Amino acid sequence: MSGENVELDRQNRDREVLRGVYSHWERGDFTSWEAFADDYVWKAVDAIELGEYTGIAEVSAAWRTWLQAWDGFSIEAEEVLAGSDGRYVVMQLFRGKGKASGLESEERSAAVVTMRDGLIARMEGFWDLDAALQEAGVERRWASKPPSCGPSEILRG
Repeated sequence: MSGENVELDRQNRDREVLRGVYSHWERGDFTSWEAFADDYVWKAVDAIELGEYTGIAEVSAAWRTWLQAWDGFSIEAEEVLAGSDGRYVVMQLFRGKGKASGLESEERSAAVVTMRDGLIARMEGFWDLDAALQEAGVERRWASKPPSCGPSEILRG
């Protein structure tokens, strides 16, 4: 098998793992961790509340705290773009209703995902889509400016 075919095969397997995770998240199920490496890292890159969490226990605790502010929170993967060195950009759509505000929210963001040995080793959250594409080594896809994306109601819950 040629090197190009090996790379395409790896990318297809990685995309399948990502589709599986996001199929849970789209249903609001954030309890499945089988697709994540034990030393998995989550980092919010350009959010109001920056942070980096390491290990499934620490990341899942942070997610539980985040999810407490929402009713019906979900994350849909709208597109998965292959980057360099096992990295992918997942264009995401967040949906939910803030418990405190009662407001429905729908926001787009991007996650840069680093895969290692078929597992998710790292995810970095970006509101700035250009920055996410650059971080993952994906060539810019739009002629002038990326689609509007930003933390409005989603950060206020």
